[in-house]
Amino acid sequence: MSFVVSFSGQFKPYEFQEVPTKLSIASSQRINEIKAERESKEESLSNKQKFQKNQLMQSFYKQKESQFHATPKYAYQLMTYNPVFAYEGDPLNKIFDLMAKRKIRHIPIYNESDMLSGIISDRDVLKYSMNRYNDNLIALDVMSNEVISAHEKTRLQDITKIMLVEKLSCIPIVNSKNTLTGIITKTDVLDFISRYFQGTWEA
Repeated sequence: MSFVVSFSGQFKPYEFQEVPTKLSIASSQRINEIKAERESKEESLSNKQKFQKNQLMQSFYKQKESQFHATPKYAYQLMTYNPVFAYEGDPLNKIFDLMAKRKIRHIPIYNESDMLSGIISDRDVLKYSMNRYNDNLIALDVMSNEVISAHEKTRLQDITKIMLVEKLSCIPIVNSKNTLTGIITKTDVLDFISRYFQGTWEA
Protein backbone atom coordinates (compact mmCIF):
# COMPACT_ATOMS: atom_id res chain seq x y z
CA MET A 1 0.00 0.00 0.00
CA SER A 2 1.70 3.19 -1.20
CA PHE A 3 -0.98 5.83 -0.63
CA VAL A 4 -3.30 6.72 2.22
CA VAL A 5 -6.04 9.30 2.48
CA SER A 6 -6.82 11.00 5.77
CA PHE A 7 -9.94 12.88 6.79
CA SER A 8 -9.53 14.93 9.97
CA GLY A 9 -6.79 12.61 11.21
CA GLN A 10 -8.49 9.30 10.31
CA PHE A 11 -6.47 7.25 7.79
CA LYS A 12 -7.56 4.67 5.25
CA PRO A 13 -5.95 3.13 2.14
CA TYR A 14 -6.23 5.15 -1.05
CA GLU A 15 -6.89 3.07 -4.15
CA PHE A 16 -5.13 4.68 -7.08
CA GLN A 17 -6.75 3.88 -10.41
CA GLU A 18 -4.28 3.56 -13.26
CA VAL A 19 -5.16 5.70 -16.26
CA PRO A 20 -4.91 3.46 -19.38
CA THR A 21 -3.10 4.89 -22.38
CA LYS A 22 -3.92 3.78 -25.90
CA LEU A 23 -2.08 4.45 -29.13
CA SER A 24 -4.20 5.53 -32.06
CA ILE A 25 -4.07 3.46 -35.28
CA ALA A 26 -2.28 6.34 -37.00
CA SER A 27 0.33 6.46 -34.22
CA SER A 28 0.90 2.69 -34.48
CA GLN A 29 1.33 2.92 -38.23
CA ARG A 30 3.83 5.76 -37.87
CA ILE A 31 5.84 3.74 -35.33
CA ASN A 32 6.00 0.82 -37.78
CA GLU A 33 7.15 3.18 -40.54
CA ILE A 34 9.93 4.55 -38.34
CA LYS A 35 11.06 1.01 -37.48
CA ALA A 36 11.15 0.08 -41.16
CA GLU A 37 13.18 3.20 -42.00
CA ARG A 38 15.63 2.43 -39.19
CA GLU A 39 16.10 -1.19 -40.36
CA SER A 40 16.71 0.04 -43.90
CA LYS A 41 19.39 2.48 -42.73
CA GLU A 42 21.02 -0.25 -40.61
CA GLU A 43 21.38 -2.50 -43.66
CA SER A 44 23.10 0.27 -45.64
CA LEU A 45 25.78 0.88 -42.97
CA SER A 46 29.28 -0.51 -43.52
CA ASN A 47 30.88 -2.79 -40.90
CA LYS A 48 33.10 0.08 -39.74
CA GLN A 49 30.13 2.41 -39.34
CA LYS A 50 28.23 -0.26 -37.43
CA PHE A 51 31.19 -0.78 -35.10
CA GLN A 52 31.47 2.97 -34.46
CA LYS A 53 27.74 3.22 -33.82
CA ASN A 54 27.83 0.29 -31.37
CA GLN A 55 30.71 1.92 -29.49
CA LEU A 56 28.77 5.17 -29.19
CA MET A 57 25.64 3.35 -28.04
CA GLN A 58 27.54 1.38 -25.40
CA SER A 59 29.07 4.59 -24.07
CA PHE A 60 25.63 6.23 -24.03
CA TYR A 61 23.99 3.36 -22.15
CA LYS A 62 26.80 3.21 -19.58
CA GLN A 63 26.34 6.91 -18.92
CA LYS A 64 22.57 6.48 -18.61
CA GLU A 65 22.96 3.48 -16.29
CA SER A 66 25.28 5.47 -14.03
CA GLN A 67 22.84 8.37 -14.05
CA PHE A 68 19.92 6.03 -13.30
CA HIS A 69 21.57 4.56 -10.20
CA ALA A 70 22.41 8.06 -8.91
CA THR A 71 18.90 9.48 -9.28
CA PRO A 72 16.13 9.24 -6.66
CA LYS A 73 13.44 6.65 -7.27
CA TYR A 74 11.42 6.83 -4.05
CA ALA A 75 9.67 9.52 -2.05
CA TYR A 76 12.16 9.53 0.83
CA GLN A 77 14.98 10.37 -1.62
CA LEU A 78 13.34 13.55 -2.94
CA MET A 79 11.13 14.80 -0.12
CA THR A 80 11.82 17.73 2.18
CA TYR A 81 12.33 16.23 5.63
CA ASN A 82 10.63 17.55 8.78
CA PRO A 83 8.40 20.11 7.04
CA VAL A 84 7.02 23.15 8.84
CA PHE A 85 3.60 22.38 10.35
CA ALA A 86 0.88 23.99 12.46
CA TYR A 87 -1.94 22.83 14.73
CA GLU A 88 -5.69 22.94 14.15
CA GLY A 89 -6.15 25.56 16.87
CA ASP A 90 -3.43 27.95 15.62
CA PRO A 91 -4.70 31.42 14.57
CA LEU A 92 -4.87 31.84 10.81
CA ASN A 93 -2.86 35.06 10.83
CA LYS A 94 -0.04 33.28 12.64
CA ILE A 95 -0.03 30.54 9.98
CA PHE A 96 0.00 33.05 7.13
CA ASP A 97 2.93 34.88 8.74
CA LEU A 98 4.78 31.58 9.17
CA MET A 99 4.25 30.63 5.51
CA ALA A 100 5.49 34.04 4.37
CA LYS A 101 8.53 33.93 6.68
CA ARG A 102 9.55 30.41 5.60
CA LYS A 103 8.61 31.07 1.94
CA ILE A 104 6.47 27.95 1.70
CA ARG A 105 3.24 27.40 -0.22
CA HIS A 106 1.82 24.51 1.82
CA ILE A 107 1.66 23.76 5.52
CA PRO A 108 0.44 20.45 7.01
CA ILE A 109 -1.93 20.71 9.98
CA TYR A 110 -1.79 18.42 13.03
CA ASN A 111 -4.57 17.57 15.45
CA GLU A 112 -4.20 17.25 19.23
CA SER A 113 -2.91 13.68 18.79
CA ASP A 114 -0.04 14.94 16.61
CA MET A 115 -1.52 13.24 13.55
CA LEU A 116 -1.88 14.80 10.12
CA SER A 117 -5.44 16.09 9.90
CA GLY A 118 -5.38 18.67 7.10
CA ILE A 119 -3.36 21.01 4.93
CA ILE A 120 -3.39 24.73 4.11
CA SER A 121 -2.11 26.03 0.76
CA ASP A 122 -1.26 29.41 -0.72
CA ARG A 123 -4.67 29.34 -2.41
CA ASP A 124 -6.26 29.36 1.03
CA VAL A 125 -4.05 32.32 1.91
CA LEU A 126 -5.33 34.25 -1.12
CA LYS A 127 -8.91 33.28 -0.38
CA TYR A 128 -8.86 34.46 3.25
CA SER A 129 -6.22 37.21 3.19
CA MET A 130 -8.85 39.88 2.47
CA ASN A 131 -11.25 38.59 5.12
CA ARG A 132 -11.57 41.20 7.85
CA TYR A 133 -12.56 38.44 10.31
CA ASN A 134 -9.18 36.69 9.99
CA ASP A 135 -8.37 37.42 13.63
CA ASN A 136 -11.13 35.03 14.70
CA LEU A 137 -10.25 32.20 12.30
CA ILE A 138 -8.08 29.21 13.15
CA ALA A 139 -6.49 26.52 10.96
CA LEU A 140 -9.43 24.18 11.50
CA ASP A 141 -11.77 26.72 9.84
CA VAL A 142 -9.72 26.91 6.66
CA MET A 143 -7.75 23.71 6.10
CA SER A 144 -8.60 20.96 3.63
CA ASN A 145 -9.72 18.03 5.77
CA GLU A 146 -9.08 15.34 3.16
CA VAL A 147 -5.39 14.80 2.49
CA ILE A 148 -3.83 12.23 0.14
CA SER A 149 -0.43 11.14 1.45
CA ALA A 150 2.23 8.74 0.24
CA HIS A 151 4.48 6.40 2.15
CA GLU A 152 8.22 6.99 2.22
CA LYS A 153 9.00 4.14 -0.19
CA THR A 154 6.39 5.09 -2.78
CA ARG A 155 7.86 5.26 -6.29
CA LEU A 156 8.28 8.77 -7.66
CA GLN A 157 6.51 7.88 -10.90
CA ASP A 158 3.44 6.89 -8.87
CA ILE A 159 3.60 10.16 -6.93
CA THR A 160 3.76 12.24 -10.13
CA LYS A 161 0.85 10.26 -11.59
CA ILE A 162 -1.38 10.85 -8.59
CA MET A 163 -0.44 14.53 -8.47
CA LEU A 164 -1.50 14.87 -12.12
CA VAL A 165 -4.71 12.85 -11.80
CA GLU A 166 -5.84 14.44 -8.53
CA LYS A 167 -4.46 17.91 -9.47
CA LEU A 168 -2.35 18.09 -6.32
CA SER A 169 0.34 20.73 -5.87
CA CYS A 170 1.94 18.80 -3.00
CA ILE A 171 1.77 15.44 -1.31
CA PRO A 172 2.72 14.83 2.35
CA ILE A 173 4.93 11.82 3.04
CA VAL A 174 4.22 9.55 6.02
CA ASN A 175 5.95 6.57 7.61
CA SER A 176 4.48 3.14 8.40
CA LYS A 177 2.67 4.63 11.42
CA ASN A 178 1.13 7.39 9.25
CA THR A 179 3.27 9.99 11.00
CA LEU A 180 4.31 12.92 8.82
CA THR A 181 8.01 12.74 7.91
CA GLY A 182 8.26 14.90 4.80
CA ILE A 183 6.58 16.61 1.87
CA ILE A 184 6.99 16.64 -1.90
CA THR A 185 5.74 19.64 -3.85
CA LYS A 186 5.19 20.27 -7.54
CA THR A 187 8.22 22.57 -7.41
CA ASP A 188 10.38 19.71 -6.09
CA VAL A 189 9.29 17.49 -8.99
CA LEU A 190 9.89 20.17 -11.65
CA ASP A 191 13.27 21.08 -10.16
CA PHE A 192 14.33 17.43 -10.21
CA ILE A 193 13.20 16.96 -13.83
CA SER A 194 14.94 20.16 -14.95
CA ARG A 195 18.26 19.28 -13.30
CA TYR A 196 18.06 15.65 -14.41
CA PHE A 197 17.80 16.56 -18.09
CA GLN A 198 20.49 19.20 -17.76
CA GLY A 199 22.77 16.60 -16.19
CA THR A 200 23.22 18.68 -13.04
CA TRP A 201 21.39 16.40 -10.58
CA GLU A 202 23.49 15.22 -7.65
CA ALA A 203 22.28 12.37 -5.46
